Amino acid sequence: MDAPITHHAKLTLTRINVVPMANYAPLVEMDSPAEQYESFDRQVGEALGGILGSDPKKWIEFLAAPKRNGGLGVHLPGVYHKQLRDAFDTLDVRTGHREPVAERDDLTMDTGSYINHVFGSFLMLPDDAFRRLSERCGLGPTVSADRVLSSKCVLCGARMDANHIVNCSQTHLYRVMRHDAISCWVTDHIVSKKRCTVIHEQKVWVEHDKANQKPDLFLPDTNQAVDIGVVQPAAMNSYYRSKIEAYGERTLPIILGTDGTLHEKTKDHLRDLGIDILKFMAYAIFVIEY
Repeated sequence: MDAPITHHAKLTLTRINVVPMANYAPLVEMDSPAEQYESFDRQVGEALGGILGSDPKKWIEFLAAPKRNGGLGVHLPGVYHKQLRDAFDTLDVRTGHREPVAERDDLTMDTGSYINHVFGSFLMLPDDAFRRLSERCGLGPTVSADRVLSSKCVLCGARMDANHIVNCSQTHLYRVMRHDAISCWVTDHIVSKKRCTVIHEQKVWVEHDKANQKPDLFLPDTNQAVDIGVVQPAAMNSYYRSKIEAYGERTLPIILGTDGTLHEKTKDHLRDLGIDILKFMAYAIFVIEY
């Protein structure tokens, strides 16, 4: 790739691809020793550490840390080797027969294999999002030279700017996934922290021309609606107001900017819902723009 690549674009690729690659690719035998599984973790950590100039071990810890602790919750094969082996033993697959998978020695950055495949395609993220998260997670600040956007979109070839990052025709599915991922995270934390019932897309109490619209979440215990939106920073205030107009004053809009910022009133709503703002943002920053 000739165009310069942002740090967070490369990290996003990890978010999208390392999970299935690490868990499902037949890279080693299922009953291979832990050292072989851990070698894949090290390659991921070393690749990220080399790109970002930070400790590879920190990257492995951050990728594998549960989401509730502000990590990505990636089931890296080395970190989760014991669980994988326990599952393997439970399945009792040793009774069958298949040809062994040959041990591979080509898994390097320059041979177009595992790690290179992981970093082989990517999407651009708003610049500030990665900087904020990398510093918060102790992975060190990035320098301006490392945060230069490509002049053209790597997906469709159009001129790259802040608006295109959000509106690229090739990323519609990812925007839907982004919204749903954040919605699920909020639901899980409301249920676990507040012990509230959560109903998805329940028609609420308003009586006007928008009354048929349904918020993302409805909390019957408190008679509140929660609706989630990820928009360009300039539109955050108007988008917040539109949610109140659509669903009424008892609505708690959770509005994030594509640059990794949070609407001021949304911070109060998250506190009311018992959600840790830093943990929420640590997760949301990774999904606000695939």
